[in-house]
Amino acid sequence: MSSKKNNEAVKKIYLDYRKYCINWLLNNFSTDINTALDIFQLAVTIFYNKTIKVDFPSDNLNERNYLIGICKNLMKSHLRASKKMEPITELIELNYPQSHPDEDTEFKKRRIKKILKTIDSLNEPCKTILELFYFKGYTIEEISQVMGYKNKNTTKNMKYKCICKVKKLVFGDETTKI
Repeated sequence: MSSKKNNEAVKKIYLDYRKYCINWLLNNFSTDINTALDIFQLAVTIFYNKTIKVDFPSDNLNERNYLIGICKNLMKSHLRASKKMEPITELIELNYPQSHPDEDTEFKKRRIKKILKTIDSLNEPCKTILELFYFKGYTIEEISQVMGYKNKNTTKNMKYKCICKVKKLVFGDETTKI
């Protein structure tokens, strides 16, 4: 694809999805407009590098959802890096059944304590993997190096299995309904 066509494609993506993505970020994360705009601009760059620049087959690509996914991951990384997102809250939001609106604060606190206690009681390597990822902010690649795994897919798979183990210990059969 020519440079001129690439520029037109990026401009179209930027203009078509800017408002939607920024509003989505503002509604789903406690952030300001400038941060949301920075995240969106970086997401467009990543989108460009992963799809347009390399002639990614876009027949089945839902551009908006793909861009939102990039924005979501970037925002979570940003919040984790700035310590504005409590790691255990992220763990609960990503991997556990949604809280009921009528749950009281004491119930939520007890559930968080149970999750923390469960993670602390895990055998290796699960305990270390979850602690490094959720509490120390390590990336999957960094965990792969620390744990000596040959690639990040092995680490992702192990993390997933560890989370399933925690879910089963904390929620029992309730997780099978998700």
